[in-house]
Amino acid sequence: MTRPSRNVSCDAEPPDWNTFANSPAFKQLLHARRKFVIPVFLVYGAYYLLLHLSFGLAPRFMSTPVFGTLTLAYVFALSQFVSGGIVAILYLRFSTKIDERIGKLLLDRSRRKGGI
Repeated sequence: MTRPSRNVSCDAEPPDWNTFANSPAFKQLLHARRKFVIPVFLVYGAYYLLLHLSFGLAPRFMSTPVFGTLTLAYVFALSQFVSGGIVAILYLRFSTKIDERIGKLLLDRSRRKGGI
């Protein structure tokens, strides 16, 4: 039994990735991603820093009992995990939409040029 050759030659030209990266459609995708990622990063970062600031600036308030020995500081700290999960879910939904748009863009380009 013979193995297929690893060096398969292809008559098609390699894709011009520079042209693709400079296309208006691709730049729109980058803008859409930036429009989502930067605000989410800033909000989550501010929320994270608020925990540390509240420990330093209002320790008495953060030691307020919420339920038994569970204090407001613990509740706030545990909410960081919840907010991180929410950010992850939102990004997964967003990235699925972007991946679909990239797939359509690549398909359109390959149809027009006979290859990517």
